[in-house]
Amino acid sequence: MKTIEVNKNLKEFNDINNLCNSINRSYQIKIDNISIIDGGFLHKKYLITSKSVKYVVKVLNNIKFQDVSIDFPINAIKYQNYLQKNRVLVPGVIPNIQGELYSINQKGEYYFLQECIDGNILESNQLTLNQIKLVGENIAQIHLISSEFTKMNNNKKYKKIKNYKILQEEAQKREVEINDSSTEKIKMVVEKQNEIIEDIKKLGLIEELDYSYIHNDLTVDNIIIEGDSLKSIVDFEMSRVNSPLQDVGRFLLTISFDGKNFNNEKIKAFIKGYNKFYNIGLEDIVKALQIVWINESGIWLTDKLYHIYNPPKVQKFMSELEWITDNWFVLKEKLESDINEKK
Repeated sequence: MKTIEVNKNLKEFNDINNLCNSINRSYQIKIDNISIIDGGFLHKKYLITSKSVKYVVKVLNNIKFQDVSIDFPINAIKYQNYLQKNRVLVPGVIPNIQGELYSINQKGEYYFLQECIDGNILESNQLTLNQIKLVGENIAQIHLISSEFTKMNNNKKYKKIKNYKILQEEAQKREVEINDSSTEKIKMVVEKQNEIIEDIKKLGLIEELDYSYIHNDLTVDNIIIEGDSLKSIVDFEMSRVNSPLQDVGRFLLTISFDGKNFNNEKIKAFIKGYNKFYNIGLEDIVKALQIVWINESGIWLTDKLYHIYNPPKVQKFMSELEWITDNWFVLKEKLESDINEKK
């Protein structure tokens, strides 16, 4: 976790000072030190220290959620807290003096405090098989416990599930955007997308799935490791109701796919851990990749992204979705081939 010390030259000094005052009032915590946590994509994040106890403060990005309501991340905070109370390896959320899991600062921004989890965030190629197994085990535990939370919070507005109409609208938008300067990759997507959507209908993928709360942003960036063990899974603000296979597919793509092939040993390690609570196999992994395409193709496969600079993480997302598109009808055979070649 990289931090930057706060000083008076920073433009946001006043905002940080007001935040400190708000924390003092709402939590009765006197802050000895505060530093910015670098790399907050969605929200501003700070590390505070009070009497040698460290907390992470997250200030929610109201603009980012203006289309779907701030209720989404607020409910995600409650979801995280529920998981921690059920002994899942996630950071505990600190209630304020009113017992609420979030507070509002002078600018009207929502924020919350959580435990600071010490450890390391590793690159995907640095994770050991034992660490991957433990992540699989804890993801399955999250999915198991999530079913109960979903029953208690059965509000349709928290669902993030695409239907065929949305998929077709995304496809039509890509077709309209294609022009002479479009890359061969996005042209390939446009060529195959309608056939894929028809196959999704034929398979009944959207209708047949079980849905519950999921992490919904499960990459190595949100996994904290200590030694050869899993310390915590973090960053639940994107949690929504969707298929648990989304988490499975997103994580396996992140840690086992190199752009052309899958690492069989890593897949097996994940499955071994996940199967402590559920039984999944090759068919489920194929379905997980298909679910990732349904949920993410509209985000990462757009003509615009092929004409601008994208950070490495976004480039990887794009290449993963391109590969699924190109191999949609032979996903099982491709996975079997990788597995057989590496036995």
